[in-house]
Amino acid sequence: MDLPYEIEVMLTRPGMCLSEVSYDSAVAYLMGANMNCHGGILHGFQEWLMIKIDISTNLMWSELVLHFALPNSASPRDELAQLSDHKPLIAFLHQMLKEFWDERNEKGLRIIYLNYEKWLRKQDWYEPTSSKWFDWE
Repeated sequence: MDLPYEIEVMLTRPGMCLSEVSYDSAVAYLMGANMNCHGGILHGFQEWLMIKIDISTNLMWSELVLHFALPNSASPRDELAQLSDHKPLIAFLHQMLKEFWDERNEKGLRIIYLNYEKWLRKQDWYEPTSSKWFDWE
């Protein structure tokens, strides 16, 4: 299943939909579209990214994408500020969303959250005393 049409258009032709072709404008557009769909578009995206990148952080999904797109950067946000062309980052975001969307539609959100729980249990800071811990086995 494809991404919603409006999102597909914005990510493939950002100049048609955004007043400023920037990564942050694309993120703002996605956040607005997600809110309009009561969180349904990006539901599970952050958890999916954390597993894919294997990074233990409380960063928002948009920052996780930057860390994945700019892996050798000490500060992806600072590097983003120095870039004059954000289209490659928007294209990378598009690719990540497509991969997530395809996996979510093929296997469902349940498997994403089960994989996330497995990933959490491998983290040294996640233990039975953690507030979100639950016994499932």
